[in-house]
Amino acid sequence: MVNYRGINHLALVTGDMTATIRFWRDLLGMRLVAGLGRAGYRQYFFEISPQTLLLFFEWPDAQPMVEKDHGVPVKGPAAFDHVAVAVASDEDLWALKDRLEAAGVWVSELVDHGFIHSIYSFDPNNIPIEFSALVAGVDLGRNPRMKDRNPLPAATEGPDPRVGHWPEPCRPTPMSERTLYPGEGTILTRDEPTPEPQDGVVKGSGIEMEAMNIVLKPIGHVQSDTPDDAIPRHWSISDVEGTLDILPEFQNGLKDIRPGQKIVVLFHFDRSPAFTDDLLTQTPYHRKQVKGVFSICSPRRPNPIGLSILEVVAAEDRKIRVRGVDMYNGTPILDIKPHVLDPEC
Repeated sequence: MVNYRGINHLALVTGDMTATIRFWRDLLGMRLVAGLGRAGYRQYFFEISPQTLLLFFEWPDAQPMVEKDHGVPVKGPAAFDHVAVAVASDEDLWALKDRLEAAGVWVSELVDHGFIHSIYSFDPNNIPIEFSALVAGVDLGRNPRMKDRNPLPAATEGPDPRVGHWPEPCRPTPMSERTLYPGEGTILTRDEPTPEPQDGVVKGSGIEMEAMNIVLKPIGHVQSDTPDDAIPRHWSISDVEGTLDILPEFQNGLKDIRPGQKIVVLFHFDRSPAFTDDLLTQTPYHRKQVKGVFSICSPRRPNPIGLSILEVVAAEDRKIRVRGVDMYNGTPILDIKPHVLDPEC
């Protein structure tokens, strides 16, 4: 069976991240431990406990929920009722109640549910919140209770999982096929300076261009058995073979790729350091003169995008075997194009 460890994070939505920070961090005392963002989007994480986080997406057009009391039935589409946060004891409940009331935020009286004591409130997004403390001596995990007056047949089978209702995996994924794709949060593990805020306009040559953030979704990644330190610096001098492992949702786009043809692969230099102005000119290690970044193939670029022309060795399902690899293992692939002189493609 799967070894569950609790809820890692609960993802909610706000249209006002500042008010959300003020409430969850400054009023309730939950540390703001991570943040991601770009134009029109933010994703911030608040720490409930060392292994449990509360995540908020900020979407500019999002509006607060229609206020609904905790546990009150609704009609129509519904999937969420309230967030219940565990605290250590009743003393914490009283401390929270005092803080909320001092801030002018509505909070209920303490309620005894038998196995927990709780208070109820709402955050600035009208998200219903419950804070709960366990009652000593009551452990539903060790002593499950089913007190439904008319329990469903499935519920009468007991608390433990029952086999036979779902098919078992017939082929566990072998280690050789277990791929970990990079996600947006990988930036949190890299020591890079936080980009300076943009003023919204880039000026130059008499033309004003609105600053923008462009989001690219990888279509797959590079698989290579060659150590990174043995990868050639450029596809034109490389005879290294590797595999382009494409995500299932893009498989149909590989329909006409055939062995023997050459393809143009655009990829992300995901391990390059953050670009700074001093990198506008660089001295390539195989040259002795200073060059402008747009005249060299350096991976340290304003937009870390690479391009390689590779020979297709084999193509099967979602995997393209290629020769000429000059990317590290795990490099995200952004796009694939045919390498042709005929513009009819």
